[in-house]
Amino acid sequence: DEVYDLERLIARISFGNANGRDLLQLKTSLKPLPTLKDALSKLNNAHIDDIANKFSNFDDLVDLIEKAISSVHVIVQTSFLRTSFSLVLLFISRLFY
Repeated sequence: DEVYDLERLIARISFGNANGRDLLQLKTSLKPLPTLKDALSKLNNAHIDDIANKFSNFDDLVDLIEKAISSVHVIVQTSFLRTSFSLVLLFISRLFY
């Protein structure tokens, strides 16, 4: 999986400039976190374990994005969003800021 520019995505979401493609990129970027967290825990380093334990997998957010946006429609017509899109943006913006 790719990891997109999270700083740019979070800024677009926070300023209300995000579209469906941005949310799909955020979802794609968050999906590898459980694997990363697992890999870090195998290093047997107390400092790294402490850091890894502080971040979430964002599973609920990934599920919310998947339910709120239809991937097929976002690719075909980037302005198509389900009615819950604005609620997802609000949730994400409050999560990061």
